[in-house]
Amino acid sequence: MRRYGLVIVVVAVVAVAGAIFGFDQIDKSNFGIPRFYAWRTLSGKFHGGRRAHINGVSIYYEVYGEGPPVLLLHGAGAFLESMHYFISALAPTHTVVAVDSRAQGRSTDSAAPLSYALMGDDMIKLMDVLQLKQADVVGWSDGGIIGLDMAMKHPERIRR
Repeated sequence: MRRYGLVIVVVAVVAVAGAIFGFDQIDKSNFGIPRFYAWRTLSGKFHGGRRAHINGVSIYYEVYGEGPPVLLLHGAGAFLESMHYFISALAPTHTVVAVDSRAQGRSTDSAAPLSYALMGDDMIKLMDVLQLKQADVVGWSDGGIIGLDMAMKHPERIRR
């Protein structure tokens, strides 16, 4: 009977170790996004995903944390989860608005030609919907270019 209990403990330890190892491998192969989903669920910083109808498209965004606003913009062909390291680093001290740009992620597209000017205008109008008079912008690749377009056309709206 004692041996049977030891076998159960060993099987349980191996199962838990296997689950941890498996999650770690899945997390690595998916660029840390599964770990981000776990953080999002457990941290209390996630305030939900929302949509704004702007310039004929539905822009998907998520809000995290509290504090001065930061608009977070991903690179071309990506989606807001690709910026998860920035989200989790900024959310403890900022209100992070992480956006799926038009025609990417969960945002929709229109017949209009895709351009940085149009995507920059989408973000300014999103700021209007969210009643953000001014925000910092963090952008990667195309997201950085969109942020520069916003700053050149609306310097009073972009803090840094």
